Amino acid sequence: AAAEAIEPLCKQLCQLIDCGDGEAIEIVERERAHLQQALGAALVEQLHAQLDDLEFEAALVTLQKGLQNSGFSQ
Repeated sequence: AAAEAIEPLCKQLCQLIDCGDGEAIEIVERERAHLQQALGAALVEQLHAQLDDLEFEAALVTLQKGLQNSGFSQ
């Protein structure tokens, strides 16, 4: 997916994580390759692990940090 496609996906992820919605982990698993291209593999692995442990607040911080580092607006 192009960067333009990643931004709405990440916004959706932020909302789901913010609500503590477990669907977030399904999206991370389904879109893993695209997210890794945009945010980096290490960050996506960290995000996945945090969601797996239901650490939604930490996952939201990780995702937002990744978006900032990658130059996406929020």
